[in-house]
Amino acid sequence: AAGIERGTVVFNSAGAHVPKLGAICLAALRAFGLPNCLNMYLTGPSVKQSAPPHTDKQDVFVLQMSGAKHWRVYEPPPPSRRPGSDPLARGKGDDKLCLSELGEPLLETVLTPGQLLYVPAGFPHTTGTVDPHDGSHVCDPPEPSVGLTVGIDTHIWGLNYFSSRQAILGQLSASSRPA
Repeated sequence: AAGIERGTVVFNSAGAHVPKLGAICLAALRAFGLPNCLNMYLTGPSVKQSAPPHTDKQDVFVLQMSGAKHWRVYEPPPPSRRPGSDPLARGKGDDKLCLSELGEPLLETVLTPGQLLYVPAGFPHTTGTVDPHDGSHVCDPPEPSVGLTVGIDTHIWGLNYFSSRQAILGQLSASSRPA
């Protein structure tokens, strides 16, 4: 119990191990026709920043199950700021993504049970159970937050705007070369 007071316990691939959560993965597979992964996050009630700023390779649907969680979603920083870094894996591994690199949030909201949030791949985000502006709890009375994320693997399979644009530009470039 002490660990949850200091942060978040993450159950990666919970949908592959808990049958009722697996049913959500199967429903997402039927809806989108793409592989996906369901993770579960249990965060203590007094955590200012449960996830440091980072991006994901997947399009993510967040479902708040209990408690509440404060979400901030930012515009992706220009890739030119960190040449060679993967814009879909910023803030992970050895890559640091600081709040100072990001502008004001595009979206700042508190999710409560039953609410859903969509975070596109590559959009930095951070979470917590305490309001970062005034230190108040986002849930009254304070209680742990339980949230599920379903990551849809659109980018891994190249089924996105960026990959489509790159393919079209490549074909246009090839067709404009002299024969």
